[in-house]
Amino acid sequence: YIFASNRDAFRHSPTHTPQTVAMESKVPFMITHCGGHMFFTDKLSEELAIL
Repeated sequence: YIFASNRDAFRHSPTHTPQTVAMESKVPFMITHCGGHMFFTDKLSEELAIL
């Protein structure tokens, strides 16, 4: 939930959030999630992170 005030709560869809970020930031490559699927790799998190 995202709370705008003490009495208002808004649900967000986790599926749409990464898609929106990817589209608006226009990064050349982004790994997000897909419901019911897993991502396996031999890379460490540190190798994939850009932050």
